[in-house]
Amino acid sequence: MRTRDDALRRVDDVRAQSALVDAALDAAELDRRRAGSLLAGGIAFRVFLWLLPAALLVAAISGVAHPAGAMSPDRVARSLGLAAATASSVDAAIQRSDRGAAVLVGISIALMLAASTSLVRALRVAHVVAWDEPFRRRGSLVRDGAIFSACLLAMTLLETAVTYLRHQDPAWILLSVPVSVAVVGGGWLGLSLLLPHAGARWPALLPGVALVAGGHVVMQVVTVLYLAPKLARAPALYGALGSAATLLLWLFLLSRLLVASAFFNATLWRRRRGSPGSGDAS
Repeated sequence: MRTRDDALRRVDDVRAQSALVDAALDAAELDRRRAGSLLAGGIAFRVFLWLLPAALLVAAISGVAHPAGAMSPDRVARSLGLAAATASSVDAAIQRSDRGAAVLVGISIALMLAASTSLVRALRVAHVVAWDEPFRRRGSLVRDGAIFSACLLAMTLLETAVTYLRHQDPAWILLSVPVSVAVVGGGWLGLSLLLPHAGARWPALLPGVALVAGGHVVMQVVTVLYLAPKLARAPALYGALGSAATLLLWLFLLSRLLVASAFFNATLWRRRRGSPGSGDAS
């Protein structure tokens, strides 16, 4: 109890000295009250539904998994990332399929568009809750879904290329980290402008962008040290569900960053405007 009380006093001291820490803790509390983890879970599931046809599209068009040959999914995850490991798994199904490449491409594009439209809805709900905006129907969901699909696919391919180069030569890590930050940060900034943000200008979204970009770099380390080995062990215990669970864990962590960035930006923006903190969602 004494240790806990000392820790709380230290936190209060830090909050009094740093407005940024105070805002971050306020954002975390608002996130907790408004079920940020639940929102992130819904987003993660929709990203999962989008990732499967995206992996099918990439594997059908370019054969991205073929250079990996007979490599196990955990080795693919280490050298190319978890998205490429998903494409590697999908590629095995393609080899057994009697459908032509054109049919697979058409199916994957249609499924990607449907999944991305659902993803945009989920992200809009999370941002409406974070920014205290009234929920309004938008007639451009299909257009936004197509934009999200294109951006996510481009970001995934760039990240895969960066991960591959870093795996080939450790010296690339000096370049890969800033490139990864620029790709993820720039992509999320552009997508955030399509989501509700109470009319705030783009500089107000930069703190959340920095949170997502920095968190994504940490997630790459977690992938190599924890998730990739788990990807090798999980199927032995749970079969195909083990691989799906590992991928969903990775997507949940990523979605948690996206939701946290929305609450962080909204909290800082309200403070700059002198608005009082919002209460519970109820």
